[in-house]
Amino acid sequence: MFVLQIAFPGGRYFAATSEGSPTPEWPPHPSRVFSALVAAAYRSGAGMSAQRRQALLWLEAQGAPGLQTPAQVSTADAPQTYVPPADWVKTKGAGAGVQLEHPVLRWRQAHYFPQVVLVGEPVIHLYWQTNPPPDLRQVLDDIAAGVTHVGTSHSMALVCVLDHVPPVAGSTHYHPDPAGPVQLRVCLPGRLAELDQLFERTAPRVRRPLPASEGWHSYRQRGQLAVAPSAFEMIALRYAGPRYELTQAQALARCLRKALMSQLGDAAPPALHGHCDLPHLCWLPLADVGHRHASGMILGIGLGLPVSLSGAERQQILAGLANLSQIVLPDGRIGQLQLDPPRNTPRALQAATWFAAARDWATVTPVILDRPPRRADAPAWQAAIAQSLQLAGLPTPEQIEVSTYSEFAGAPSALAFASKVPRFHARIRFAAAVQGPVLAGRGRHFGVGVFRPLAAAHGG
Repeated sequence: MFVLQIAFPGGRYFAATSEGSPTPEWPPHPSRVFSALVAAAYRSGAGMSAQRRQALLWLEAQGAPGLQTPAQVSTADAPQTYVPPADWVKTKGAGAGVQLEHPVLRWRQAHYFPQVVLVGEPVIHLYWQTNPPPDLRQVLDDIAAGVTHVGTSHSMALVCVLDHVPPVAGSTHYHPDPAGPVQLRVCLPGRLAELDQLFERTAPRVRRPLPASEGWHSYRQRGQLAVAPSAFEMIALRYAGPRYELTQAQALARCLRKALMSQLGDAAPPALHGHCDLPHLCWLPLADVGHRHASGMILGIGLGLPVSLSGAERQQILAGLANLSQIVLPDGRIGQLQLDPPRNTPRALQAATWFAAARDWATVTPVILDRPPRRADAPAWQAAIAQSLQLAGLPTPEQIEVSTYSEFAGAPSALAFASKVPRFHARIRFAAAVQGPVLAGRGRHFGVGVFRPLAAAHGG
């Protein structure tokens, strides 16, 4: 067994779930720990050597580790703090390009410093069942000794290598499980080379590409009930440009698909163009719905990548997304896309909003029935919706309510969606929790028939 022990002497772990988010990351993602080791390998001792690189290449290929963490932690959202921005200001002459504090907005930049307070013993363990060769184990121990922090620079850390997981009273264990509800970032083979490439891009304002050698892995906390695993991994893209309502979700999704296919050309994998019987990408309209001031406008587009994609296909699609900054809209205007949402990420752009595990779900966009019934009554419509869910590979709900209106404030009426086939909003309850996304009916891969956990119907 190979174990990394990480102690936080300050009793706090500083890291955010996403850029600018007030929500702290917990538990620490294995990929973040790997990045800390890479930084230490370059910074400590004589720097990166062939032997250190070999040791890190061995570690990145080991897959998802188990985690042991303190059970008692505080993960409250961080308050908003205002700090000097130190923005880049355009200047003329010899001083052009010098980084200066903004002369007008000096005290108006809001920031968050999310942190996890470790109430119990401030030590976590990442462990793999495999053992590295003895010489590589010693090299990894030397690299670990050079780690100064995990997360932001506030998270002072002491790291060492062990050969077993020491028992800690009241600890929590996270185990890799395809059906687990907890999603953690895990590095994939090629992550070290990818980090090297990112480091070389030192120019300011460079658009950082989405990691291609880093994937989300499902975990389950010991004692948690199992749920059906998600068939998709969501990548959120923020949309900016002409305002689009949910009724235009299909048109916007098809424009994005066309733009991505033009990026990849003939090399586009079958999961993107859909000319195959294998699972292919789905496009979710991420709209402002579910609260009293909801506008119903599309804030972004979520790409559902099938988890069955090969590593090469996944990297191919992510590479295309990294080069995609705008799309041509149906009316010829241009829309802007951003892979990494900026600060204050709306709930609609967070994967947990759509991919959570829940029993109760309701439609944001109506289900266009796959097989319209001959009878026009409520039981027939309920049976048709249940059939659409089954055709999408979902279990049959134990309860179905049909309506022309959504449970989510801001979502349009079902009749507002142009279709020659009957379409309905629905509220459903499964016998057991189902991991999102829940998509059903015709057009479910292009933003129609999209469900959202009902617990979020009044939460924003």
